[in-house]
Amino acid sequence: MTNRAAVIRHYGSAECFEITTHLPTLTPIDNQVLVEVKAASINPLDWKIRSGQLRYIHPQRFPLVLGQDIAGVVTAVGKSVKRLKIGDRVYGMVDQSLKPSWNGFAKPGAYASLALSREDTLVTIPDVYSFEQAAATPLAALTVMQSLGKLLREKSADGKQNLNVLVNGASGGVGTFAVQMAKAYQAKITAICSERHHTLVQSLGAQQCIDYHRNDFMDEVIRQGAYDIIYDIAGSFTFKQCRPVLQKRGTFIANVPNVSSLIGSMLTPIYQIFGQHQHQTCAWVHPSASDLSVINDLITAGHIKPVIGQRFALEEITKAHQAGEAGSYPGKLIITV
Repeated sequence: MTNRAAVIRHYGSAECFEITTHLPTLTPIDNQVLVEVKAASINPLDWKIRSGQLRYIHPQRFPLVLGQDIAGVVTAVGKSVKRLKIGDRVYGMVDQSLKPSWNGFAKPGAYASLALSREDTLVTIPDVYSFEQAAATPLAALTVMQSLGKLLREKSADGKQNLNVLVNGASGGVGTFAVQMAKAYQAKITAICSERHHTLVQSLGAQQCIDYHRNDFMDEVIRQGAYDIIYDIAGSFTFKQCRPVLQKRGTFIANVPNVSSLIGSMLTPIYQIFGQHQHQTCAWVHPSASDLSVINDLITAGHIKPVIGQRFALEEITKAHQAGEAGSYPGKLIITV
C-alpha cells in the first residue's frame, strides 16, 4: 500500500503543509505496529509544533508528519508484539519511538494513510465506536484521565463525594471529556465556555455554565462557591488568582503548563509542610494502552464519548488547522484518510 501523508518541511503557518507519497517505507520492528489509518484528529499540540512554539523544548527534524491520534486497522506487527494482531481495529496516541522519550513527548505521524506506533500505545476499538469516534479520543481523553481523572479517583477513594469541579474551557476536545469524566464521578460541575456551546456542555453533565465573554464572569465563578478542583484547560487562570475560590484542600490543574505552574507544582510538598494544603499540578499527557483500556470501560459503560465538531479530508489539512486555531468548532476536528 502506498503511503500518502501531509508533511511540513519547516516551521510555519497552516499553509506549509503539502500532500506527498514520496515517503520512507514503514516497517514495524520489535514492539511496533503498522496501522492503516482510517481517521486522525487535530490537537492544539499539533499546531504548536507546526508553528515552532515548542521548538526549544521539543525540536523537530524535517520533513515531518504531524498528528498524535490515530484509528485504523493493523496491517503488520514487529516480532515482539504479543497482544495485537493483523486485522485488529485499533486506536491510540501515536509514538513511533521504540521507547518513551525522556521529555514525555511522543513522536507523531498520524496525518498519513500508514503510521507506526508501539504496541503499548494502542488498544482495540470498542464495538460501539466508529473509526472517527476512536480518532477523536486518545490525546484528549488521556489528558483528562491522567490529570483530572486521577485526582477524582484519589478523592473518591478517600470517601469524598459530590465534589465541586470548575472546568475552564469546557467545550473543546479536552473540556468535553473533562465534563463527562467529572459527571462519571458524580461531581457538581461548573463549566466556562462560550454561550453558544452552553446547551452542548450541559448535555454532557455540567449543572452551571458561565460565558467567559461576559465582563463579570469571574463574579459568577465566585458566586458558585468554593471548588474542590479547578481544571484550567484554556490557560487563562493562575493558581494565585484561583486560590480564593478553592477549598482548603483544593487542587488547581494547569492544562497549559508554564514556568509558574511547573515551579508551583514542584514546591507543593514544601508548602504543605508549612500548612498550605491548597496545591497546583500540571497536566502532562503520555501514550498509554493501560489508561486507554480504562477509557474503553468508560466508553462501553456509556459514561464518555467524543464530541466531533467537524470532519476534513487529508487534503483539507490546512483548512482543518486554521479552524482549530480559530476555535471555530466545539469538540474535536477529524481528518479522514
